[in-house]
Amino acid sequence: KTLAAKTYSGTYVGSLTDDNILIWKGIPFAKTPSKELRWKAPQRLDNSDRVYEAYYYGHSPVQLQSFDEVGGFYPQGEDCLNVNIWNNVNDTSTKKPIMVWIHGGGYIQGGAASPENDGIDFVRNNPEVIFASFDYRTDFLGFVNLSEVPGGEEYKESTNLGLLDEVAAIKWIKENAAAFGGDPDRITIFGESAGGGSVSALTVMPQAKGMFKRAIIQSGSVSNFLRTAEKSKSQTQFMLDITGCKNMSDLHELTNEDIRKIAYIVAIGGSANYTFPQLDGITLPLDLKAALENKTTREGIEILSGTNKDEYEHWTHIVGVEENTKSMTSSMRGLEAKLTADELARWNEFKSKVSPTTYKNLINQETYYAFHTPCRFEANTHAKNGGKVYQYLFTEPTKIGYIDPDTKNFTSYGAYHSFELNFEFGNINEEEFRIPVEQAKHFSKIFQQFWVNFALNGNPSISEGQVEGETNISWDAYTTDNKNVMTLNADSCYQEIDPLKENIDLISDIYWAKLR
Repeated sequence: KTLAAKTYSGTYVGSLTDDNILIWKGIPFAKTPSKELRWKAPQRLDNSDRVYEAYYYGHSPVQLQSFDEVGGFYPQGEDCLNVNIWNNVNDTSTKKPIMVWIHGGGYIQGGAASPENDGIDFVRNNPEVIFASFDYRTDFLGFVNLSEVPGGEEYKESTNLGLLDEVAAIKWIKENAAAFGGDPDRITIFGESAGGGSVSALTVMPQAKGMFKRAIIQSGSVSNFLRTAEKSKSQTQFMLDITGCKNMSDLHELTNEDIRKIAYIVAIGGSANYTFPQLDGITLPLDLKAALENKTTREGIEILSGTNKDEYEHWTHIVGVEENTKSMTSSMRGLEAKLTADELARWNEFKSKVSPTTYKNLINQETYYAFHTPCRFEANTHAKNGGKVYQYLFTEPTKIGYIDPDTKNFTSYGAYHSFELNFEFGNINEEEFRIPVEQAKHFSKIFQQFWVNFALNGNPSISEGQVEGETNISWDAYTTDNKNVMTLNADSCYQEIDPLKENIDLISDIYWAKLR
């Protein structure tokens, strides 16, 4: 009984590690969205008095398999709506803050079962919080617009089902928090990449209002990971064309393997074809910019957010220089075609400042445009509306890299997209780190402590004694006046006036041209 958690949907028996970390895995938070529930909003579970073992992760969402997101190599299935919880019971508190992690993967892949998302190191170092994670529907099961498919009149929410799954998971955690030793009124959601975009989206979704108190947004923004309605409809038609389906009845006959094949075909075309969320006026507001600028949208939510200095080097790492060059060139040409003469002049001024060499210039263009700029826009609007917000810039570089095509010299991938997860989750990867293992472990504890302190009291500052060998590390809130940003680096964490401000100011309004 000491390992059991009684919830409204059943009693779940977890497992206990030798160092007293109690773990529950694979607990359903909604009904399986298959058969007649496929492409429907998540449905609340029935009340149950049954007892279940909760020893293993549930299925990963149906997706393509890629070493970019190894969660996809875990067994897949439509019964993927499950939550996982870690509680360090060396701390016997019964109302701990709950930190709910949302995995990334471009909305097309990924999973909570990925080793990089394991919460054990997080709670081992920080027993005062509970760590939770979950899976949500991805790709064509989670983000496809079926409203105009014959028979699709009852599927108006299908375009953002993955986001609605996330709301359902947080709601289930909130309702059952006490069973796991958590405080339902102190929930912090956090995530990276599409997980960060999800966190950002949840702060503007009416369905998520009041579900959490704090949000940590890492390398993601609701405004960046988006499809227009036109693009959404063309992707739906693409799915119909390659499957031969004519209506909803046909779509319901598709197997998981059929859906995986669609995902592979789409992925070949790159991120321009990803099934991102859509501004549908149901889940996400049609006028997103106005919603972000509206004081009431994020009222009562405290935010910590930031980006990595060299985000787009991640895709150099994944696809190589040549393919990444093609992708970035196409993306930037598409943007420039939408700009007015005045905007294009400012865009060219921006390009002249970010790097003198061709490839690095493209890397920096995409990094500023897709990550730095929307992050600061959200920070500025929230601060202007009186909300509390903290900003960071992660600058710790990896030691691995590539030969720069312009200089012909070896260059590090730098602080690339997702590199911070190694430190956040204590995955000490000696092959990638430029620093000794002990220094990496120390930086990992600092990183985690910032995040935990924010979840505990809304201020990430570290007090003397919280991390061995560290004195106070003050982190002041970002305001429209001070533009305070915390640099996160293994050598030193320090505050400064936003070092990206000048370039961001040049393109902040140009950024929204993407929605024209």
